[in-house]
Amino acid sequence: HCHVPPDASVEDAHDAVSALEQKIRGQIDGVRRIIVHAEPPALPLATEPA
Repeated sequence: HCHVPPDASVEDAHDAVSALEQKIRGQIDGVRRIIVHAEPPALPLATEPA
């Protein structure tokens, strides 16, 4: 799982995922399959007013 900024375009997220896949393939011999799931970071929980 990769967190991308919530305001990132789908195209930007895809480009980042592709770059990560290429980096993994370049550093680990014999990699056959890479699955990367991009999602926005979890939002902080809302707090109750005091």
